[in-house]
Amino acid sequence: MKAISALILAAGESKRFGSPKQLLEIDGRTLLNRVISVVNEADVHDVTVVLGAHAELIIPTISNEASILQNPHWKEGMGSTLRMGVSQKMGSKGIMVLVADQPNLKPDHLKNLIDTFVRVNDTVCSRYNNINGVPAIFHPSQFKALTQLKGDQGARKLLEVESITAIRCTECAFDIDTLEDWETIVK
Repeated sequence: MKAISALILAAGESKRFGSPKQLLEIDGRTLLNRVISVVNEADVHDVTVVLGAHAELIIPTISNEASILQNPHWKEGMGSTLRMGVSQKMGSKGIMVLVADQPNLKPDHLKNLIDTFVRVNDTVCSRYNNINGVPAIFHPSQFKALTQLKGDQGARKLLEVESITAIRCTECAFDIDTLEDWETIVK
């Protein structure tokens, strides 16, 4: 049986933050390794990190719990990172898409997404701040649309359909974009 694969999108430049936020540490682990651990704790064993900017700094810090893809076209935006990652996982039962900067993410939420995905046999996503977002698990019926994303266009448009199953995730609402965001979590 095909398994669910996980793609952790970590190719961004962290321009608003000013340095690679993937390398920020919380309790002795980088933000990126923290997300990798959460995914593995949710029993997703096909975990891939898609890198771009600052890859040479990030690669040596990544735990062996994930494989690495380097997106040479990361400057094109998130669409190119998703295209690259999804094209490598086309044989999966579903693709869980995550970002590297949600420090409060919990394995229980990911397990809930997985259980719901299996039950409904369709795309499921997280819901916070009145929007549907990631983490999300995409059904194979949407893989082609994911490989056609352009520029900085992420997958949000695919998650805005009325029929999508969305699971509330208050801990997903907080992500780190600025130094102020980071300071709120380390205080």
